[in-house]
Amino acid sequence: MRLKFSAKEGVRAFVGGRPLFLLLIFVFLPALALGADGRALAQKAAEAGLGNSGGWLALLHYPKTSGESQSAVDDPKFFLSPNGKRDPVAELWATIEALLADNSSKTEKENPLCRFPARKRFVKESLGLSDGDFPAASCPDYDTYIGKVSPHSASIIFATAHMNSPGSMFGHTLLLIDPDMQSKILGYAVNYAAEVDQSDDPFSYAAKGLLGLYPGKFSLLPYWEKIAEYGAMEQRDVWEYRLNLTEEEVFRMAEHTWELREMYSDYFFLDENCSYNILFLLEVARPGVSLT
Repeated sequence: MRLKFSAKEGVRAFVGGRPLFLLLIFVFLPALALGADGRALAQKAAEAGLGNSGGWLALLHYPKTSGESQSAVDDPKFFLSPNGKRDPVAELWATIEALLADNSSKTEKENPLCRFPARKRFVKESLGLSDGDFPAASCPDYDTYIGKVSPHSASIIFATAHMNSPGSMFGHTLLLIDPDMQSKILGYAVNYAAEVDQSDDPFSYAAKGLLGLYPGKFSLLPYWEKIAEYGAMEQRDVWEYRLNLTEEEVFRMAEHTWELREMYSDYFFLDENCSYNILFLLEVARPGVSLT
């Protein structure tokens, strides 16, 4: 018996089966872009549900408890997948592909193995890999950074309100990474703040701060500089709260601060501010917690 199948019926069949068709595309096309090793790892990651795990969502700054379906980071350079801001699974697959690729011709700033050490650690530990499973990479700037910071313990720092600055009317929160030394003054402060246009008038300053029109960025500064700024120059009290993090957890957090350098997130004075963004670092250190 001969079956007749017109073009119109073909289109109707395609449209009717579109959900299944699109599902097959989104599931299998990313895997086809990987090599054999990458496909095996991607399948293992999918079976373990790593793309939506707490540790991976923390590294991408996806809020865990607010119902948000996208990353709080707005800088496109932070993502290896075009859909990474809204699709953590796609970002995981792109990360696996990038970490396994031949990056020997790239500079340290371009090489994913140097740019994303915390992501590499996550993939390595979650999939039972070793350093030998990744291509060799020379990352002298990152090695210098880790040696300088020397992460050992951590504290939350709260500086009280500064009356001469409307932006500090509720105080300021930052994170202190302590070296294995007696004095905290020798540690480094991880600071998140808005990059303000100094030429803005008061109205523009307030409007941009409330509407998220300033970029917010993380920075790393010697703690003694922040103490001098807050105490000697601004007469602000500074409170330190030691965190019960292990040395391994603090190291993981320090790795992630390297990944955030030069990246921006839209700064909102009332919610996505310094206190809120510091919480992501704590979730990276201890993925089991839900703080955001």
